[in-house]
Amino acid sequence: IKDKVDIARPVDFGFEPKSVIVLAFEMDYECFKASGTVIESGTTSVAYSQMAEVSLKLSVFLRNLGYHTFHCGNNASPSVAEAIRAGLGEGSRMSILMTEEYGPRVRLAKVYTDCEFEYDKPKSFGVTQFCEGCQLCADACPSEAITHLSIDDPENKPFSLCNQDGIKKY
Repeated sequence: IKDKVDIARPVDFGFEPKSVIVLAFEMDYECFKASGTVIESGTTSVAYSQMAEVSLKLSVFLRNLGYHTFHCGNNASPSVAEAIRAGLGEGSRMSILMTEEYGPRVRLAKVYTDCEFEYDKPKSFGVTQFCEGCQLCADACPSEAITHLSIDDPENKPFSLCNQDGIKKY
């Protein structure tokens, strides 16, 4: 990257968050199989609608209990990293969340709050190990945007200003 620009900007929540609640919304399998068509975009749109509705309702519920909240989708912080920390799944070679039940067919929303919770922990069900050996997505990627390098290979460096330091991904 020739002239690296700092795209990081602080998010003003209006309060000091103590917790982030991460929500995953399934995209319909049959519709998702029609990827690249209006049918698949429909299931994606439904998931985005659910993200907005449910995160807002949860936010309002917590506000009614006296807590501050801030709800969002794909902004404010890296959703995949937050979902991994919340135990919803693992990172994959495609740099998206892989859930145990739905695979990559989820959209993520978050609710930040000053309410403190007992936190879930990251869990492993073999995705990283599988991705290290499989590499079919990297083989099939026509633009070579998915690396063949190991997640721990020192040559595995980000090529985009949107990558966040300290978040391990391919």
